[in-house]
Amino acid sequence: MENIEILRISMGMLGVLVITAFMPWTAYSFFTFRLKRKKVEYSEMLEQLGYSKGRGPAYLPSLEDEYEPIDYYLPVTFASIITALCATVLIFGARMADQPDISLIINGPSVAFDGELTKNVKNSLFGMLIIAFAFMGSYIWSIQSLFRRLATVDLTPGAYYAVGIRIIFSVFIALLVYFSICDGDVVSVVESDNPLASPSSMALYAFIVGMFPQRGLQYLQDKAHFMNANDKKKADPLPLQMIEGIGLYERTRFVEVGVDNAQNLAKSNFIELIIRTPFNPREIIDWIGQARLYLYFKDDITHLRNAGVRTIFNLKALGADDEHLKNIALLTEEVSLEKLKVVYAIIENDVDIKELTRALERLIVCNPSLNG
Repeated sequence: MENIEILRISMGMLGVLVITAFMPWTAYSFFTFRLKRKKVEYSEMLEQLGYSKGRGPAYLPSLEDEYEPIDYYLPVTFASIITALCATVLIFGARMADQPDISLIINGPSVAFDGELTKNVKNSLFGMLIIAFAFMGSYIWSIQSLFRRLATVDLTPGAYYAVGIRIIFSVFIALLVYFSICDGDVVSVVESDNPLASPSSMALYAFIVGMFPQRGLQYLQDKAHFMNANDKKKADPLPLQMIEGIGLYERTRFVEVGVDNAQNLAKSNFIELIIRTPFNPREIIDWIGQARLYLYFKDDITHLRNAGVRTIFNLKALGADDEHLKNIALLTEEVSLEKLKVVYAIIENDVDIKELTRALERLIVCNPSLNG
């Protein structure tokens, strides 16, 4: 029996090590194999744009400064420690509750129905189970995210901070959802026989919160009615969701580099976004063009799209002819000709828009590796 116990502990420790090792392994792979590709593509792009001699919008960020190995030590260590702690709960959680013969992974929610366990032990085990399942959800999401970043040569130091913070956030939100459902007393839930608040359902909720912690936070906000009061004085948030082509992944990446809304995107240095995100240059310029149009027309941007005007570049190209502006106004009905003329007058000699237009024209004929 003693040898079996030693084997169990050894295998458990190996499991914790394997789960944790994914964090430093991705960083090592990035610097050893993937970063070289990004350096080549970045140099080719600058040459294509005519920026190789230092000419560019505002400034040209250095790829070497952005990806310094020393910048990765602390975030990778932070993510690894958080992962190791939660993986220990996942594998050794039942042992911590003095139940070495139970496995949170294998037994799962069934621990709440074990007649041989006391009420306090069941509640302790289920609390550990909520932490374990929330961690599994957040860990699966994190390894998918890190692997995608590795594949797209986009593994920044902030990605590891994001992973560690996400795991912590997911665990706490999952626990709060659990407490809000049953006050931490899983035995009372078993006795109530409510399928929507059963142990299996709560374990599922914990896993989903791990994958999507914002959904758990929204659930808690809905329960806290005092947080739902409308503030009519709030400014227009200009969400990135209004930009065509920007989904959840793109929004997540933009938020990490300080682009929280369309206004931030509209005023961004596109060369810096090329370095700090995995998106190709033409996509970024197109999104900035959409964001600039959205900045001027806000909710009317949908009407402009229906009229064939997607970006600020389209409006500038058409605005030189009053007849084109009149046609746009007639097609949209919601956007007046006067407003179109005012906006065109503002953007007509905008230096940033001219530079973005020039860059976009050059990228149209650039190497395909820079656009895909």
